[in-house]
Formats: sequence, structure tokens, C-alpha cells
Amino acid sequence: MTIDEAIEHCEEKTCDTACGVEHDQLGEWLKELKELRKLDNPHAQIAEGLKTLSYQKELGSIYGRIMMSLDVKPSLSKKIIAELLDICDNKEKTNG
Repeated sequence: MTIDEAIEHCEEKTCDTACGVEHDQLGEWLKELKELRKLDNPHAQIAEGLKTLSYQKELGSIYGRIMMSLDVKPSLSKKIIAELLDICDNKEKTNG
């Protein structure tokens, strides 16, 4: 079982019973452990930083295209804005 599977299991078993409350607490501890492991692993820190940098670069590129399209063809900006929203939704799903 991976730590993500254990966290998911705890979230599924959370309820108002004593066992459910313990699963909730265990899930919170596992999430904290997962984050602490990331901090202790310099490779994970670098990978996370690169993901963030790539995401910011992608957003900056799309922002530039939106600003240019507003001057040239306003209807094109709607398509680019939709693309930006899709990227944001996908980023939330991968981080969530």
C-alpha cells in the first residue's frame, strides 16, 4: 500500500464513530508525513519547483496571446481564455 492509498483509505473510512474519527486523524498525520518527506527530499523539491515554473511560464505565454488577440481579433481571445481555464482546472486536479 502506498501512502496515497493509505490516505485515500482513511478518507473513505472517516465518519462520526470512534473508528472513523481515528481514521480521520491518521489520514491527517499521513498527509503531514507525505509533505515532510517532500521537504527532506531535495529531488522532490526541485521537481515541484520545476512544475511550478513550467506552469507559470505556460500561463504567461497564454496571457501574452490573450493580450495580442484582443487587439487583432477579439473572438480569438475567448478561445485562448477557455484554454487557460482548462490548464487551471488540470493543475487543480493534479495538485488536489
